[in-house]
Amino acid sequence: MKSSSDGLISRLTNVYGEPRSDDPVGYLRELRAALAGWDEHTLNTAASRLIKVAKFWPRPAEIIEIAEQIAAEKVLPRQNPTEHGDFTTQAFVDANRLIRSDLGKQAAKEGWVGQLHDFCRRTRALPNERQIRDLKHEARLFDEAYTACVEGRGGTLNDALKRMGDSFIEKRARLAQIVEGAAS
Repeated sequence: MKSSSDGLISRLTNVYGEPRSDDPVGYLRELRAALAGWDEHTLNTAASRLIKVAKFWPRPAEIIEIAEQIAAEKVLPRQNPTEHGDFTTQAFVDANRLIRSDLGKQAAKEGWVGQLHDFCRRTRALPNERQIRDLKHEARLFDEAYTACVEGRGGTLNDALKRMGDSFIEKRARLAQIVEGAAS
């Protein structure tokens, strides 16, 4: 009787030879049992992926893990984050336009232009006075935490946090150029 795992087993045998086991026939019997219920297409796709990365016969758990990933991809198709919500190209264009303002110049000068840009990207509007205070407060908290990392006081994740902070500082500089009219 043909099993949905026969194609996978055949392909893996072609590449790796017989499984390394004291009882290769018993191993394959157990493998077929472990893979029961998986469709042939999913297992064939798993075989293709495994052949690209595995150096030896994969364990049943590794095959099942790949099959589960493939099944999840079928249920949850990849989404391009630039096509959704506040990460659309248009959201960034709008935010760049909004920060090219007197408020943007103030934010760039005072060091909270990153927070302003994020706010404008999310809301497609400039903040009110209370929101401006909140954005400035967020910027101060970031600056304090970043300074601690620069001084080596960031704990066990200090280096990673400093690198992330460095990227935020670079973002501030890029946004300050946009505020001044540089191409976005």
